[in-house]
Amino acid sequence: MSKRKRKPQEAVSGSYTPIPHDLLDSAAFLGASDRAKALLLELIRQHTGSNNGQLHLATDWLKRRGWCSHDAIQKGKAELQERGLIVKTRNGGLRMGPDRFALTWLNVSNFTGLDIKSFQPGDWRFLDPLPTVKKRNDHPATRDRLVPPHGTETPAPVPAHGTVKGDFKAFPVPPHGNNECYQLHPLEKAKAARAAGFWVTAELARLADAGLAGRQCFAIPPGRTLQ
Repeated sequence: MSKRKRKPQEAVSGSYTPIPHDLLDSAAFLGASDRAKALLLELIRQHTGSNNGQLHLATDWLKRRGWCSHDAIQKGKAELQERGLIVKTRNGGLRMGPDRFALTWLNVSNFTGLDIKSFQPGDWRFLDPLPTVKKRNDHPATRDRLVPPHGTETPAPVPAHGTVKGDFKAFPVPPHGNNECYQLHPLEKAKAARAAGFWVTAELARLADAGLAGRQCFAIPPGRTLQ
């Protein structure tokens, strides 16, 4: 046998409409103007427990409850809808009566005569700030740094195998010599010497024929040839 639920010691007598503490602490309710909060209480007063969605803010009814400004009623109504505390369930008009509203923290049990076919409570939560994401427990020295922990990669100024260096020990002349310093073979040197000797003998004969022999003596230094 189930135990009967114990009645709260501070329970109210008569009809009432519950208002969650989350709603009273929400950004939607706390940021609302006094005019909007007072108008919300007029809607709560109409709630019977089974007529959410059929509530109204008719001017004639509000005037009997002390509301004298039509402009204040319209502004308060618009603010309650903007903050998600109430939602319009049916548009009123000529011979259709006033607009109908629902409190957004309660369900709608009867959709008869309403312009909506379904309802999901909780619009008043949309103004609450988003939950904060828990930060990682990184060390302050490495958290949110702009470069990786191992640092950025800096290219080496020289290749890994080193720079290419010039070989200054090499002889500037090709191995086979050049046109100015051609090294003759010993046999070729002997032929050149004989050819030079024949040239000297012929030159002396020419000088003798010209009558110049014996007037000027000259000697060819060793290792030199006439040019």
